[in-house]
Amino acid sequence: MHLTSALRAAATSLQDISASASGERRQRAASVAVVLRAVECALDGGDEGGFPRRRAEREVEGVQGAERALLARLLLLADTPAGGASEPLRDALVDLAYELERTRRLAEAAAVLEVARAVSPEDAGVALHAGRVARKEGKRDRALGLYRAARDLDDAGAIARLARVGEEG
Repeated sequence: MHLTSALRAAATSLQDISASASGERRQRAASVAVVLRAVECALDGGDEGGFPRRRAEREVEGVQGAERALLARLLLLADTPAGGASEPLRDALVDLAYELERTRRLAEAAAVLEVARAVSPEDAGVALHAGRVARKEGKRDRALGLYRAARDLDDAGAIARLARVGEEG
């Protein structure tokens, strides 16, 4: 999947979560969605006038804890001349997904990991992480497919061994 398409899909998923949630989860999902849309606009060249960026910055100001710094980091990476080099962007997305997973916001973590997979489709670690989140969500078939992808990408390394454990578990 193309990166801007993955960003758009993830932002839409997060907006849907925000629409069906309440309280702090609703606000946090909406904030992540706005940041992903701003990143999409910046990478796609559609940030005319800077409105998406300014709106995302305001959203980030209202977020507390580690998530705030992670979202701000994504916005900074989108501003790099190359539109966010793939490794730093992937790492920022994976770090955000870890935080979302840690706070039991699995559907949000899964959406962000899909973007990370679009950034680095050959990264076995991202596929393994996405598989673990899918397993925690109860999406067994999806988890197995992601574990297989991680194993195939790593072949005989440590990630492949961990993926085999995930496939057996």
